Amino acid sequence: MNILIIEDEQLAVYMVSQQLRRLKPNAQIIGIKDSVASSVEWLTEHAAAPDLIIMDIGLADGQSFDIFDQTSVKCPVIFLTSHEEYALKAFALKNSLGYLLKPVKKEELEAALAKFDHMMEFFKYRQDVIV
Repeated sequence: MNILIIEDEQLAVYMVSQQLRRLKPNAQIIGIKDSVASSVEWLTEHAAAPDLIIMDIGLADGQSFDIFDQTSVKCPVIFLTSHEEYALKAFALKNSLGYLLKPVKKEELEAALAKFDHMMEFFKYRQDVIV
C-alpha cells in the first residue's frame, strides 16, 4: 500500500507515520506534502501513485478541500483535523474514508485502515467476479 500524507504540522506527521509503521509495516509512505499547492503539484505528477491519502484539513495555504477543486484525487482519503465542524463537508466527498480528530488515536487510525482494507478486498472481489 502506497500512502501520501498531506499535513503541515511536523509532530502530526511524525505521530501518524509512527502509527502507520506499527499498524501497516509493509505500507510505503511515498510522499509528505504540507500545503495545497505542493499537494496539487504532486498529485498532478503522480496521479496513479497513492492507494490512500491521509490529509489534514487545515493547511498553511488553505483547506485541503481546495485540492479536490484543483486536481483529480482518485483514491480513498482519511481526513485528520483538530476541528469537528468540517466532518459533513469531508464526508460529502465521494472518496472520503474516515474523519479522525487530532491527536489521532491508534485505535481510530487502525479502524480507518481496516475499513480501507475491507473496501479494497470488496473491489478486488467485484473485479474478479466481473472478469
